[in-house]
This record gives sequence, C-alpha cells and structure tokens, in this order.
Amino acid sequence: MKNNQMLPFERNRYYPGKLLTSADFGAEQAYQNNKRRFVNSMVLGSGVVCGLDVTDIGENSLMIDSGVAVDIYGREIVFEKTEIVNFSALTGFEALESNSVALCLRYDEKDVKPVYSIGAGGEEYEFNRIQEGCELFLADADSLPEQSEPQDEFLSSATLYEDADYSVIVSLPAVIPVGTSVKLNVKATKKTNEPKRLSFSAELQTPVLTAEDGTHAFIVAAKNVALAEGEDISLDYWLVADSVPNAESFVL
Repeated sequence: MKNNQMLPFERNRYYPGKLLTSADFGAEQAYQNNKRRFVNSMVLGSGVVCGLDVTDIGENSLMIDSGVAVDIYGREIVFEKTEIVNFSALTGFEALESNSVALCLRYDEKDVKPVYSIGAGGEEYEFNRIQEGCELFLADADSLPEQSEPQDEFLSSATLYEDADYSVIVSLPAVIPVGTSVKLNVKATKKTNEPKRLSFSAELQTPVLTAEDGTHAFIVAAKNVALAEGEDISLDYWLVADSVPNAESFVL
C-alpha cells in the first residue's frame, strides 16, 4: 500500500532564501503524518477504535457499521457509512481456497480532482488531492501474515531456553546511545498446565555493555519457579553501554 513508512523522521529546515519545491511541501506533509501515525501505533496499537460491527443478514450478505480503526502503521481507517455487502462482490472472493475466511479492512488512498498543470515538462493534467479511504477484502484466514508488535522495531529478542513446558526470552533495546544505562529483560513463560517447575542459570556475555561488577559478563538465573499455564516471571538486569560507538554488537 502507499504511504506506509514511518521511520526515520525527517523535517524541513527553513532558512532565508530557501527555494521551496513540491518535494519540500511533500516532506512537510510526510513529517506531520508520520509523527501522528507513530503516536497512534505506539499508544493505541492496531485494531478497531469504534464501530465496525459486522452482522450476518443472510443470503451471503453482511451489514458493516460505520466506524474507525487504526492499522499496524498507525494510519487511521475511516469507514464512513454503514453498508450491506455481498461476499461475491468483495475483492479476493474468487481466490479463496478454504472454508476459513477472514473479512479484512485496509487503508487505501487514491489521487482525485485533476486540474490543469502549468509545470514545464510535466503532464498536462495532475491530480490535485489525495483522498484517504479504505477497502474491504476477503482472504483465507491461514494465509494472513502474523502482525508484529509495534515495539518489535525497538527491541531485539532471542530465545534463551525452550522446551515443551517453558520458554525463556531475553530482550533489550535494539539501539542504545553510548554511555547510557539500559535494561536487559529475561522473561520465562509457562506453556502448558503440566505441574513442572523451572530452574535455570546462564552466563551472558555482552561485549559493549558493562555489568554492575565492571565486567562484560553476568549471570541470569531463577530457581524452582512454579507457574500456571500462560503465567510468566520477568527479571530485569541493568547494564551500561560503552562510551565508544559501535555499529553493531551481540549478546552471547
């Protein structure tokens, strides 16, 4: 889809005598849109904000109430008015391959309102507005990609240990300013209802992060943990980033 990149943020720098072109005005719009969408995605997440109730009215038809949603990129999706739709008229109907079907709503935009263009060397007519809207479509439920959480862009995570009953995940910020304190998190989650306890101990080596004892290695551990299915424990360890910049590093 168009217009689905938020990062990095870049805004115009104005100075006396600056020649402003269409690219500059486009950058101004992009900056304002991206900042708003960034807040939407980080604060609201993605999903339905209000309305958009779906009612089966028979004869392969659905009634969809007007409403508002936010997609994974933080873009607002406004479904303006209540509509009755037939399955066979929706995009994706002909490509369905299973009996498990998802009704989906996605952001869409199109160029509208053509006007005469006086720009040298350009098209005779140009569209004067971008109309934000949305599109309904059908897809096989199993074919839909898993959505990543917004924080996945900012956190780096890896599996420290996993078996049939427990998983232990270690995570820390993906980008760390030099010389700053950073929190490394270890989370153990119970995956089954089996009455099994968990104990673990591991040494993590952090070449560019210093532990409290001044070394680049420390122990993460938990002993005799008993959790119910779906429960977890979270352990935090504070480290300090080196004062010398590094393009990339790792935790071993």
